[in-house]
Amino acid sequence: MAEDLARKPSFSQQDKIDKIRKQLQDLKAEISHQSKRNFELDRDVRFFDQRIALLINHRISVEELSDRIDQGCKRVGVIKDELERQIYGQLFYLLQTEPYYVAQLTRSVSLNEIDDLLETVMFSLYGHQYEEREEHLLLCMFELALKYEFDEAEGFNSVLRANTAISRMMSSYTRRGPGQEYLKATLEVPIQELCGDTDLDLEINPMKVYATLHELDNEDIAMVSAEQVSDDRKVQETVKTRLQKLESLAQRFVDIMEASVDKVPFGIRWICYTVRKLAMEKFPDICRESDDKESKFNEKICSLVGGFFLLRFINPAIVSPHVYMLMSKQPNSITRRNLLLIAKIIQHTANVTPGKTRFKEDYMQPLNVFVEKHKRRLCHFLNDLCSVPPFYSSLEMELYIGLSKDTEITIALNQIYHFHRLILKYKQELNLTEDDPLNTILSDMGSAKSQLPYHDDISITLTLKSRWEQVPVVRKESLNSTLARNNENGVQRSQWKQLLAELFCMRPKLLSEPTLTSALAAAVNLSDSEAAVSALSEFLLQKYQNVKQAGAVFLEEEDFYADVKMEVHSRFHQFADLGNQLESLKRVYEV
Repeated sequence: MAEDLARKPSFSQQDKIDKIRKQLQDLKAEISHQSKRNFELDRDVRFFDQRIALLINHRISVEELSDRIDQGCKRVGVIKDELERQIYGQLFYLLQTEPYYVAQLTRSVSLNEIDDLLETVMFSLYGHQYEEREEHLLLCMFELALKYEFDEAEGFNSVLRANTAISRMMSSYTRRGPGQEYLKATLEVPIQELCGDTDLDLEINPMKVYATLHELDNEDIAMVSAEQVSDDRKVQETVKTRLQKLESLAQRFVDIMEASVDKVPFGIRWICYTVRKLAMEKFPDICRESDDKESKFNEKICSLVGGFFLLRFINPAIVSPHVYMLMSKQPNSITRRNLLLIAKIIQHTANVTPGKTRFKEDYMQPLNVFVEKHKRRLCHFLNDLCSVPPFYSSLEMELYIGLSKDTEITIALNQIYHFHRLILKYKQELNLTEDDPLNTILSDMGSAKSQLPYHDDISITLTLKSRWEQVPVVRKESLNSTLARNNENGVQRSQWKQLLAELFCMRPKLLSEPTLTSALAAAVNLSDSEAAVSALSEFLLQKYQNVKQAGAVFLEEEDFYADVKMEVHSRFHQFADLGNQLESLKRVYEV
């Protein structure tokens, strides 16, 4: 079997795989860039709305508004001063690899500073949306920021309710490429089918149904009593039929979500997991109230997870499919109402807690039967979303390998200056020690530069470099040690298998070696042109020595080496999925 694996894939197959991977890489970069551009356009729309209001009130001139419209995209340029360029690169390297700083800022900034912070963090600092290293670091930031949010919560009902920087970032995170890809693959067909039925009207408010059936305007319907409406047999029959249709459609969406749990992007599932974990730690009494001991997940905690996954991710796409690129144009008013009712049913089903099972509106009360029937099912689905493996060991490897290659971000000068100013403004809240690396860099930087006029701002590619040579280690504040957690033997074994499989997929001929030890030694001795391969080999050999000294004997087992080979074999068979992934990404990018 080792010989077969060492021969797979063939050179021609490998060429095809490399070509598809390159296409995937380029397309992911384009989607990341477009996501950032979409955010900027959305922000500009809000800006112009405000300016048009000022123009109407004669507070600004037409020329001022016209100048901004004509400026379009930012010009591309460079920072000419080499020392300035280096120190900004060191600052943003530290901010990127130590999520503690950004997590602290999210709890300090004011409401009018949130958008600028959000744009820099989500689309520049961690702008490579499909790059695992940046993704994992961003998730560490979410983990820390959410921990602070839970720590400061006065009670269960106050958690994640306010319009804070972290809550806005969670919403923006779902709008990135992987989230859009999931929504398109999962919701596009049912939403387009529903919107395509232009005759479908699911309004169940009896007063509105009466007005439509009898063709009454607002003035006329105001003269009709509630008793007249409730006694109208045609209204009763219409509402009954529509309730059945609403339940059927809501169930279809629940079915689709339930079947798609494995397709939900890892990062979104990780945030669900983090919300659940922090809720269980913060409110242990609530957990003990659970009547579902197997899932360890009661209805109250389910409502928190649903508050993120449904309220901030799924339901906005259902209610406004054109905004999420699931429709080419905005649905008509009747269809929008249909979608809103479906989303409302799903959200309420996930939000039900003991003592709060009924809808507020009287006309929605018949749907309480649907809620009672499906609430446990939806709760289990949300629980399944939270079942994700840890990524900490992978992050340690990614940070190590990152030292051997250039890391670049695309960022505007005004974003750099603004972020520098924010750090200085909230430096006290960051609780920096005298020898903190950020303190050292800030001392060298001095005061923040002033914002440039809009037409002078340029976009630059900034190379991130560490001033210090050691491998970055995420602070222990990340929920009691990020990288050193989950060191049980079974977890170690699984993580090692994944890391080794990644190496052997890059260089399958190593599997012809008789033992794992000799395969690792051969990997280090390869004269490989790829920095990633040699760095990964060096990292694994170094970790191998440490783990061996710690007494983890599984690395010497023949069965473990065989398991690694099976994992590599399985991954070779998965290469066929690359083409499907490419087509899926193309669909996201084209819209």
